[in-house]
Amino acid sequence: MSIGIQRPLTNEDMYPISKRDHSYNNYDQFIKNWNYLYERNTNRILLWTLHKTFGWEFHFANIFKLIGDLSEFISPFMISKMMTFIEDESISFFYGLLYSFILILGYLLHCFCDAYWEYSVKIVSLKVKGGLVNAVYKKALSISNSVRERDGQSKGNTVNLMSGDVDSIADFFTYGQQSVSASIQILVTIILLYRLLGWSCFIGFATLVIFIPLNYWAGMKATKLEDAIWEIKDERSSKMSEVIQSIRVLKFYGWINMMTDRIKKIRLREVAVIRKMQLLDSFLYALWGVIPDMVVVCIYFY
Repeated sequence: MSIGIQRPLTNEDMYPISKRDHSYNNYDQFIKNWNYLYERNTNRILLWTLHKTFGWEFHFANIFKLIGDLSEFISPFMISKMMTFIEDESISFFYGLLYSFILILGYLLHCFCDAYWEYSVKIVSLKVKGGLVNAVYKKALSISNSVRERDGQSKGNTVNLMSGDVDSIADFFTYGQQSVSASIQILVTIILLYRLLGWSCFIGFATLVIFIPLNYWAGMKATKLEDAIWEIKDERSSKMSEVIQSIRVLKFYGWINMMTDRIKKIRLREVAVIRKMQLLDSFLYALWGVIPDMVVVCIYFY
């Protein structure tokens, strides 16, 4: 920061990137596995190539996520033991210290495993993104304009592949484990609540099940809106490429304002769909915030 205040930063001022994070290293490994699986006519080749290239590192990080999720349940057990210790004066003071120590140890274990998992999947996500962007860019450079027009692959589509689709795949490596993690947490929570509340806990579980169709509808709606956004963005990127390539002709005939209006109209359509997407996201966040309270109310009302 001190250097940045004195003068503009250059490449020499930045810390060197580790070899494991260089995009060309990840691309070389990715394309090697791709060619290996392509020769064997493997189905879903992209999925298996990513698994073969980055899978073991991803799965190893998820082991820490599992340990962190399970260690989170140490707190309820220890708090229950500490409540019993406070109520029963005959229990030795040593057990109170032991319960406190285990409670702190469980919290530290959860924080460490969760932080290490997040760090590891972020690294894997960056590797996946670097390798895929390299692969898409190299493929785009090797395709002629005639082949691109024949297959309907516009330049805007290539930009979307590098910016949007690659980000979606990288986000899966970052947040994909959350679906498994949430299922495990719900299962363990129901078991613990059953031991504490009996059959009343299944009222809360039924409340969660009731909200599943609503979540499913919102998820499908969000997917359709996202597809619409990418289609419009593809159209806008293609128009922008055409304008840049033909800028001299447009200036000569005075068509700049006409093309600008066309691009603005496309952008306004894109913004309208993005606004709908944001409203749907707000609804989902509000729904996810209300569901836990609804579960608690239903359990204790019953």
